[in-house]
Amino acid sequence: MDFEQQRKAFDAIGAGYDAAFSNKQRQKALSVWLGEALEKGSHVLDAACGTGLPTAATLSRLGHHVTGVDLSDEMLRLARANAPSAQFLSMNMLDTCIAEHGPFDAITAFFALVMLTRAQMQDALTLWRRIIKPNGYLVIAMVDGDFDDLELPFLGQRVFASTVPHSRFVEMLKQTGWKVEVFETEGYPRANLDTPEETHHYYICSADPGHGASLNRGI
Repeated sequence: MDFEQQRKAFDAIGAGYDAAFSNKQRQKALSVWLGEALEKGSHVLDAACGTGLPTAATLSRLGHHVTGVDLSDEMLRLARANAPSAQFLSMNMLDTCIAEHGPFDAITAFFALVMLTRAQMQDALTLWRRIIKPNGYLVIAMVDGDFDDLELPFLGQRVFASTVPHSRFVEMLKQTGWKVEVFETEGYPRANLDTPEETHHYYICSADPGHGASLNRGI
């Protein structure tokens, strides 16, 4: 994975990302659900936070301490404007220094892991398992597919992306210490000419096998 190319691509995309992907209703609903499920003042890591919309902004508004990490300086600039009470760090989501800002009550990764290779996805999930508090939540959004470290056109730039079929991703989660409590899927229309129609997968995971009994989605 060429992280420098990824950084430059998202610096160039900037605010164009939210313009292209304006329909974030499921992500917003999950962010609201998480914000209401957590105790006030919980600590949340937003991995590959992008512009901070809607997740970091929503969780901050609901009274939580949000730490967002992203490689792109332009995305971080926008995130700081969109969620001024959150903390944003220029950092790779695989950086073990993230642990210095934890442990976390919840971790969100909306379309973050697709920016990694499959091997790096496993590394990220392992790191996050180490820095989550007992009974903490992990909320993930993935794009359905079956390819690894493939260079693709994306909003006028070239990026590298990876996807994992649902059953294999569930197994990856299990291998890294996570249990899938809730799974949802939905279709997503083309954002523009160089992005195809997609199927999005959403996962709510727990680190504690007994945690599922307390999950009451209601979104």
